[in-house]
Amino acid sequence: MKSIHLQKYIGQRIRTIRKEKNLSQQNLSEKAGVGIDYISNLETKGSNIKIDTLEKIITALNITPSELFESRITPK
Repeated sequence: MKSIHLQKYIGQRIRTIRKEKNLSQQNLSEKAGVGIDYISNLETKGSNIKIDTLEKIITALNITPSELFESRITPK
């Protein structure tokens, strides 16, 4: 079975959505109440994320959980 690398996927989706909404990492970190370093590490390294923190980020991005996991890109 192929590994899906969920942490990396979540980080990439957050980055993509953040950019689509013209938010900087600083803006998102302030709206979500998390540190800018946390957002940066999440987007670039696919760091571990707690469900409650993910919920804060989803709320700050003004999206639904299904929108976060929706992908219009075919996996490599």
